[in-house]
Amino acid sequence: MYLLIIFLPVIGFLSLFCFGRFFGKLASSFIAVLTMGLAFLISIFLYYEVVLSGSFCQINLGLWIPLQVSAVNWIFSFNTVVVLMLNLVLLVSFLVHIYSLEYMQDDPFFIRFISYLLLFTFCMIILVTSGTLVQMFLG
Repeated sequence: MYLLIIFLPVIGFLSLFCFGRFFGKLASSFIAVLTMGLAFLISIFLYYEVVLSGSFCQINLGLWIPLQVSAVNWIFSFNTVVVLMLNLVLLVSFLVHIYSLEYMQDDPFFIRFISYLLLFTFCMIILVTSGTLVQMFLG
């Protein structure tokens, strides 16, 4: 459930970036809003689990950069501050996606814009949930 919040915008981005022209505007809008809505709903459940229940979580996905002195790992941290910021980022991003559907309706590159908006949301989520300084810089 923790990693689903992180990878839902990437799944939406890849599906729209690769196959968006086959889906059309309506289906692309539905995919974008659905992925952001699901990520926001999962973050609300995460708020209950982490903030109200007090069960913090740190997920180590493995080695990223092996160095002589130390190694840099892919670490996602979920504590109280991270989950509060994650809720804020996902709520604002969900509302921006809904607003962009009407605002960018007549744009010929609407699907590309929505896919890049999903990529931007993914980078914000990486920035918020990163456990290392190098990973935060990447986000």
